Amino acid sequence: MTETIDLTYPSIVKEISKYTAEGRTESRAFLIWFLEHYYRLEDIAASDCVCDGPDDKGIDGIYVDDNLERIDVFQARLLQNKSKTIGDRQLRELIGALDQLSNSDKVNHLCASTGNVELKKLIQDRDVASKIRNGYEIKGIFVTNAIVDSNGRNFADKNDRLNICEFEYLSKAYVSPGSSGPIPEQAKFDVSGFDVIEYNTSEAKMLVALLRASELVNLDGIQSGNLFD
Repeated sequence: MTETIDLTYPSIVKEISKYTAEGRTESRAFLIWFLEHYYRLEDIAASDCVCDGPDDKGIDGIYVDDNLERIDVFQARLLQNKSKTIGDRQLRELIGALDQLSNSDKVNHLCASTGNVELKKLIQDRDVASKIRNGYEIKGIFVTNAIVDSNGRNFADKNDRLNICEFEYLSKAYVSPGSSGPIPEQAKFDVSGFDVIEYNTSEAKMLVALLRASELVNLDGIQSGNLFD
């Protein structure tokens, strides 16, 4: 069964209390919590990706994925009023932050001009300028416990540099810490028109078949990764 989480304020504060207890702001703690639960980073690695603070130039965190050759740039918004939504203004701010990383010269200028020591260290330690010069993709990841309104969604749909991790996504993809139990729901696949190869041993039976990707992506636990635990 997919686990549930209350993302509304102040319930979410209890969820991220492990991180605020260490003297961090709620916004900063929220992003570290996100990186641990959704990017599956270890606690130190997640904390090292975050630079949310004075003079961060609209960049709350940076994660470099050398396997995908992609640089994820984060902005996090933890809203206290559950009736408020996220519009396109906040998303445009993230696109503006991405423009500061659009080429290696701009990255070097950003690194030299920011007074945020953590942001400067992230850019230098991750060798961001060199990786952008070598063709790494830049993605803006907007993380919020709120709902994105129609203006925000329309803007995001027109910007392939932008991914939104908002209320609905966080709810569906959440997995609590520690090991999880098996997915209890049965899954059915349509293999009509394809051969199915069967292998039998004294201990198990194995079937090898072509499965449609459209059916795989809808498996319970695929978004959260719980299926693979």
